[in-house]
Amino acid sequence: MIKLKVRILITGAAGSIGAPTLNLLKKKNEVLGIDNFSSYYSVEYKRERVEYFKLESDVHDLDICDFDKLSRIFLEFKPEVVVHLAARPGVRAPNINLGEYIDSNIVGFNNMTKLSYNLGISKFIFASSSSVYSSKNLIPFSEFDTLYYPKSFYALTKQSNEMIAKSFASESTKFLGMRFFTVYGPWGRPDMAIQQFLGKAIKGVQSKFTSNLMTKRDFTYIDDVTKVIGESIELKFTNNFQVINVGASSPRTMKDLFQIMTNLGMDSYFEKYPPSDSDLNFTHASIDNLRKMGFTVPTTTLEMGVLKTYEWLNSQESQTALNAILQFKN
Repeated sequence: MIKLKVRILITGAAGSIGAPTLNLLKKKNEVLGIDNFSSYYSVEYKRERVEYFKLESDVHDLDICDFDKLSRIFLEFKPEVVVHLAARPGVRAPNINLGEYIDSNIVGFNNMTKLSYNLGISKFIFASSSSVYSSKNLIPFSEFDTLYYPKSFYALTKQSNEMIAKSFASESTKFLGMRFFTVYGPWGRPDMAIQQFLGKAIKGVQSKFTSNLMTKRDFTYIDDVTKVIGESIELKFTNNFQVINVGASSPRTMKDLFQIMTNLGMDSYFEKYPPSDSDLNFTHASIDNLRKMGFTVPTTTLEMGVLKTYEWLNSQESQTALNAILQFKN
């Protein structure tokens, strides 16, 4: 029996997770990507990412806040599955930028869920975040724990996404939220710590360090993340609404990261700043639920992931990425 292709709509398709996810899913499915190419970080870098994965004909410039245009995409493409990765990222937003979070992460998300529910989309898979957890949660963070008031407005929007999704969930449209833990790797976001530290070390530029050496992060390599998203397309959802942690479940300190950089021969230059109130001191994903549902758990060690990212940043194709890292204001 020939397996029919699934029609999949992917938002945030020019992003660090969206582009490699679209590249993976198009091999077996009929896909359409949309992205508004926001200026949160280099638009040139986003377009080069799309070109690298040969997605020019697959990614359309569209803002999910534009309900009319978004409706036409749904009606014309008729997706069976939605993979919603679009969002205004970053946990350190100044108050003057909160409107961008409300537009993309609340209004845009509501548009996507409303259309998916009204048109009977069978699966809605969306990006949540490890930032929904707080220091009050037990370690490792479990999806079944109570969520408390988060430390950043970005995290608050992700908590609200989960609540909105739960309110729309039904037998006809099932929702799965993925709480991603510190995703990094080639073509990664230039505002993320690993990209900043590696890129600036390569260029001999001083980095801004707003943490402490014992801060722990559950770093998760990009290929492990896209694999889980890919598996979710074929996996049968038993619940109308569910959230899962997508993390390595192997937290490492910033000291570990710097030691790995030193072992790779990088000289790091840091300017120490006070820790940000928006950051957690510790993240650690419980992946019991991920394993129980039948997903492949992340296996890439920090040593291997940093090496691959370092080699990519030293390659010819990463010049725009290095420029984006240097240009980003954090």
